[in-house]
Amino acid sequence: MAFQGLKTVLDAFRLRRSQPPGVYELANKVKTLIEQGERDAARRILQDALERFPGHSSLEDINHFLGQGRLQETLAGLRRVVEQARKVHVCAARAFADTDNRQKAIEFITAAFRQFPECHELHLILGEIYLRQYLEDQIPEDGQKALESLERACRLDPRNSLPRKYLAGFYARIGCFGRAAEHLTALDGKGADEEEQRYIQELRSYCSRRASEAPNDDVGRCLTEVWERRQFAVDCRDWALPKPPAFGRRHMKSIMVPFALMELTAKMWVELPGVAGVVVQNQIRSNTFKAEGVEFDPVGLEHVVREVAEKSAEACHRMGLGHVRHCELKSAMGLLSIHMFADTWAGLLFKSGSSMTQVRTVTQQCLDLMAEAVGEIYESNS
Repeated sequence: MAFQGLKTVLDAFRLRRSQPPGVYELANKVKTLIEQGERDAARRILQDALERFPGHSSLEDINHFLGQGRLQETLAGLRRVVEQARKVHVCAARAFADTDNRQKAIEFITAAFRQFPECHELHLILGEIYLRQYLEDQIPEDGQKALESLERACRLDPRNSLPRKYLAGFYARIGCFGRAAEHLTALDGKGADEEEQRYIQELRSYCSRRASEAPNDDVGRCLTEVWERRQFAVDCRDWALPKPPAFGRRHMKSIMVPFALMELTAKMWVELPGVAGVVVQNQIRSNTFKAEGVEFDPVGLEHVVREVAEKSAEACHRMGLGHVRHCELKSAMGLLSIHMFADTWAGLLFKSGSSMTQVRTVTQQCLDLMAEAVGEIYESNS
C-alpha cells in the first residue's frame, strides 16, 4: 500500500516535469535574459510565450517594456545622427562664409534652417555675414537682417557673449544708445581682457549718457540716418567686428592708401605696357602722370576721373548698391579703369588699341604694386 502511494507521487512528478513551462516561468526566464543583456533571446522566447498565452498581462508588460527600450535606442541613434548632421551643416556654413561668395553662403544657411531652425550657430554665422556687409556699405536692409539674425542667436544661446558683443557694437554704431548700453552692461566681466573690459566700460558710460540726453531706440530711423549721413554715430574702430572671410579676396576699397604713396606708385604704373597716364585723387587733391611719348589733356582727364568716381559713388548710394570698388569705361581719350581705395582713388588711361584683357591684366599688376608698397610701409612701421 505504501509502495503504491510512493509510485503515485513519482508518476505525478514525472508528469509535471514533462509538461511545458507555465506563463510565469516563461515570464521569469525572459526577465532573466533581459537582465543578462540577452535581449534577442528574450524576444524569441517572449514571442513564443505570447502565442501560447495571448494577452497575458505578465507577458504583455514585458513586451511593452522591450518595445519602449528598442524605441528609445533607435531614437537615441537618430538624435546622434541628427546632431552629427547639424555639426556638419555648421562647418559647411562656416566654410561657405569664409569664401568670397556671400550669396551662396546665405542660400546654404537659409536652406539649412529648414532642418535646423533653432541652431544658434547658423543664426550667428548668418548674422556675421550680414553685419560685414552692413559695416562695409551701410545699406539699411543688410543692417536689419544682421540685427534679426544676431538677436535670434543671442536668444537661442544666452551664455554665448559673441552675438551680444556684435549687437552692442551694432547698436552703438547706428546710434541706438539705450539698446547698446543694455548689451554692454550684460557684457561686463564676460571673459574680456583688461583692455577690452576698459573699452566696454567707457563705451557703456558714453551710450548711457547719450541715451539719457536724447533717447532714440527706433532702429529703422537710426539705420536711415546712418545711410543718409554716410557715417556711423559712433566710431567703434575694430571692436565687435566679425573676422573677414579667411579665404576671401580683400578688395582695395577697405585699404587706407596715403596720397603720397599713391603718387609714388603711380610713377611705376605709367611704365607698364599699354598705360598712357595715371590720375591719383582724393577729395581735395589730384595729380596726373604721363607715359613717355603720349599726349593728352591732363586737366580734362582729372575732371573725367573725379566726375566718374563721385557720380558713380552717388548713384550706387542712391540705388542702395553700397560702395563703388572699381569701374571700367570707354572715354573719348581711351579705355579708363578707375579703382577706389578707402578715401582715395586712381584712374588708369590706356593707350589706343589696348584690349580689355590687357586692361585687366595690367590693372591687376598695378594693384599688386600698390599692395607691395603698402606692405613695405607696414614693415617699416613695425
